[in-house]
Amino acid sequence: MSSPDSAAPLDQAAKKPRRRPVNACTTCRARKVKCDERPGGCLNCERLQLDCVQNGQIASTVKRPGTAVEPIIGIKRKRTFRSCVPCRESKVKCSGERPKCNRCSQRRTSCVYDAEANEPAWVQSIAVSSGNTPEGAMVTTPQAPQAPQTPQNVFPPMPADVPVADCPPALTWLFAAQLPPKARLHALLDAYFNNVHPIRVFAFEHKPSFIRMLDEGQLTDPSDQALLHIMCALGAKFYALEWSESFAPLSKELIQSAGMQWAKIAEEMFFADYSTISITKLKVLILLHDQEARTGNYAGSFLLTGLVIRMAHALQLNNEVSADIMCKDEGGSPNEASVRESRRRLMWACYMIDVWAGSGVDHLTILNEKDLKIQLPCNERQFSLQIAVVTERLQEGDIIDFIPAEDIPEKPKENLGMAAYYCCGTFVKHLDEEQPPWINGSGFAYLISDIQTWRQSLPSWLDFSPDNIYIRRESHQLGALLLIHCMYHHVMCDVHRIALPDLYKNQEPFQFPPEQQPFVAHLQAVCFDHAQRMSVLVSTILQHGVKHFADSILPSFVYNSSRIMLYYIARILDLSKPDAGTVINRTVELVQQNNQALREMTLMYPLAETLCVTTERWLEQVRTSMARGHATTYIAPQDPSENEVRQVVGAPVAGALAVRQSPVLSVISPAVDSLPAGSPTPSQIVTNGFGFSNNTPQQLSPSLAALPGLSSRVADVNSALYASSATSGTEQPVFNLDDLQNFFQWSASGDENAQSTGFEGFGPLGWANNFSIM
Repeated sequence: MSSPDSAAPLDQAAKKPRRRPVNACTTCRARKVKCDERPGGCLNCERLQLDCVQNGQIASTVKRPGTAVEPIIGIKRKRTFRSCVPCRESKVKCSGERPKCNRCSQRRTSCVYDAEANEPAWVQSIAVSSGNTPEGAMVTTPQAPQAPQTPQNVFPPMPADVPVADCPPALTWLFAAQLPPKARLHALLDAYFNNVHPIRVFAFEHKPSFIRMLDEGQLTDPSDQALLHIMCALGAKFYALEWSESFAPLSKELIQSAGMQWAKIAEEMFFADYSTISITKLKVLILLHDQEARTGNYAGSFLLTGLVIRMAHALQLNNEVSADIMCKDEGGSPNEASVRESRRRLMWACYMIDVWAGSGVDHLTILNEKDLKIQLPCNERQFSLQIAVVTERLQEGDIIDFIPAEDIPEKPKENLGMAAYYCCGTFVKHLDEEQPPWINGSGFAYLISDIQTWRQSLPSWLDFSPDNIYIRRESHQLGALLLIHCMYHHVMCDVHRIALPDLYKNQEPFQFPPEQQPFVAHLQAVCFDHAQRMSVLVSTILQHGVKHFADSILPSFVYNSSRIMLYYIARILDLSKPDAGTVINRTVELVQQNNQALREMTLMYPLAETLCVTTERWLEQVRTSMARGHATTYIAPQDPSENEVRQVVGAPVAGALAVRQSPVLSVISPAVDSLPAGSPTPSQIVTNGFGFSNNTPQQLSPSLAALPGLSSRVADVNSALYASSATSGTEQPVFNLDDLQNFFQWSASGDENAQSTGFEGFGPLGWANNFSIM
């Protein structure tokens, strides 16, 4: 029991008055928190990275011996004093920028703040109290986030509009420095969404949300303005093209230069602050990448690839946002489904850019398909209506594992859109080096079998049929349909090009033994057949307008189709056979159709003119040689060992089968037109050991003959020009094989340091883009 004497000190301690801080900093007083009064900056301000105002001045922190908290080194923390209502309801961090925060800008949602002031009251009180500071003292208050500068303030005013020669007065606004008024702006965006948006995986922007934000005046951020400018730049070319077809023809220079100034502005806006990472800026970068390819600057397009992939890495687009795929959680935005689908499509667009740049060569790619833990794009109707659905992953039949069983539909593959079939692919960087391609069960045989199986499993709405052609034309997807089928045939040509070493100048050609010449002849015939089919597809779609050739890779496809066909009839076809005249007539007609397509594509692509001139010269050389009636004898495929093999750093060892894939081989794209009845199937190839002759079908295959107008036009070709070519004892016409090669090469200091780029199958590419005709 305590005594009265022992209780007295406790009462005195309890009654001891509390010491009030007299040297507390102004920041802590305004925040109404206890200050430790440390000279040179209190601990609270140091920990929160606030300006510690002491005696009317900002104190500078002095390091004390034995200090527990070290001063924070690096970029000063950006404090957010006011969060917008959507971010606060979703319980996520808000950037606090006005009039729109970063999160709301990326999600295309309305950004609302429930307070007029962007700063809390304690920040304003510091600013008011600064009027009593001593003369000469510098007082700064904690800085609130500033609204980003508008594009008009970021760059100096553009120079006066430069008059364009031969431009109709109705189209001068396409070359103005400033974007047009809203009515014409909508016309440009319609041209973009109808032509560029459907091809490849460029359909990552939700059109209704974008147009709504434009009409509401919400596209004020520099990144939004950059996206608007590059969209208008791409749409301007198709707007001018449609005007040329509807009213009066325009020159190709005028169409190609339409909107170029807006693309330049978008590029300047992006690189003025390229270190700021956002989804909108990634969209701008992808479209700039496509713009460079359209203008023929393939080196610039290739270099932008690395920036595209690294920005996708930083944004972690390869993962789903959350496990709520069906967007059932409460508190989400109304357009949550379209925001997530747009994010997925953006990642697939980045992935396809990387695949095209790598062309199946490992050391040229950055992304790995195993790291893509997202589902494939859904169809356009569900995306447009903001309907959340479950689709498959890159591997067929694979579903994301964390999706609840009740949310998985019976047939998730039915939710896939056209872009998903474009993305799906089989990747074979190097085939089996031990098994030669003619062996049953070899990697080559399985590759052919996988391609054919994939093609046969496609839905009927991807058929290249008259009904689907008009359906896709109505939905502005005819260009995408053409691209898928052309890519399939280009893949087949690329797979079989190991039998055409002289044409493709393979850096490490495969050496076929003499007893396998029938197999080589079969590979050459299959390659020739798919080149013909590609030409038929092109001529069929050309009847509906050149605007459907909206993908910049199509000129290269047409070019490769022509050079395969010309090489076949000039160096491989046995002219002593009775059907040689028919084959030549059909081939010449198809090459002429390809040239017609290239001529019309020169309105959009500078590269198409060079390819067209070169192909026409090849065709003329073949005609001249055959018309002179040179004596011919059948030239069998040359021994690949006679070719000069180029030593390449990192190339596979001699005797190894290494198919350098083009972009379309890395992504085996589907198509549905069938092989002719007499053509061997992959199963026949495996079981029969490729024991086929080199006979060429005399008639058109069913898939070619079924297309309107082709079979009737074959007989109209001037066969008299080649009448003397069938005589025995004549000499095979041969022209310079170097003229058939890709005449755009990667610059290198010497052959010994030349790297295999993987672009050989892609077609004409080069650092300097010197478009010389040999």
